[in-house]
Amino acid sequence: MALPPPRLGCQTLATLVLLGTHSRLQPVIDAAHTLKRHEAGLLSYFTHRITNAGAESLNSRIQAVRVAARGYRNRNNFKTAIYFHCGGLQLYPATVSHGIPG
Repeated sequence: MALPPPRLGCQTLATLVLLGTHSRLQPVIDAAHTLKRHEAGLLSYFTHRITNAGAESLNSRIQAVRVAARGYRNRNNFKTAIYFHCGGLQLYPATVSHGIPG
């Protein structure tokens, strides 16, 4: 699937902001102003094709570790828990299947 060109993103955002600011509904006007404030970041996606989804996912996992523990004695224990839960370590030894020669 082909991605839209950057100019299409710019045009679409400009249209959304224009229509939103001319709305009579205050929540829509506020959303349009929010889009305008974040215009540079939104348009950078069309140039670089990257998002911060990976960082948000990792942050969510770290927050889950913090909440599950209900606090840590010190910062080093918290960092150790983050490495343990989010580090992707293989804690179990690899199993080896021994075939019977036949």
